[in-house]
Amino acid sequence: MWRWLLNGHAAAQAFAEVTTLDPQHVDAWVMRARLAAALDGPDAARQLLEQAVAANPGDLGLSTLLAELGGPAPDLTPPR
Repeated sequence: MWRWLLNGHAAAQAFAEVTTLDPQHVDAWVMRARLAAALDGPDAARQLLEQAVAANPGDLGLSTLLAELGGPAPDLTPPR
């Protein structure tokens, strides 16, 4: 169990570096949120997803994940 936690924290740090270098790397944000949920709970995942949506405001996948954790529902109104 402890080994997984150490590897999980190392993975979280690696994905954090990716999103720092490229904030539009959506897959890295998703992995960060999944790791945060597993390691630190849903509140930590929600905070990361809020940052992810701010960096990628048009991404429906990130908005949907945030909504699943109690964040606001994604805006499905088509752009004009």
